Amino acid sequence: MGERRWYLVSYDVRDPKRWRKVYERVKGNAERVQFSVFRMYCTKTDLEQLRFDLAKLMTSEDDLLVIHLCPGCARRVVDTSTKTSWDEERKRIEIL
Repeated sequence: MGERRWYLVSYDVRDPKRWRKVYERVKGNAERVQFSVFRMYCTKTDLEQLRFDLAKLMTSEDDLLVIHLCPGCARRVVDTSTKTSWDEERKRIEIL
């Protein structure tokens, strides 16, 4: 398994039906920070899979922004909306 990193994922989807599908896909792997802004602690492969899935759901009028945060940057994030800090790994249970 690859190294996990923090990413900010944000999207602007114009159509409400498409927005709902994108939201459902992203919320399965990320924690919501604001309306269409999520934080995600994952491997590069996980991120590539998410981007692949979103490319199938989004159109050219929609926007996706993914920002990798280095460990130092993640520790300096000022965030009053989450219960955990950005420098610790989220505990995640996977059901197979």
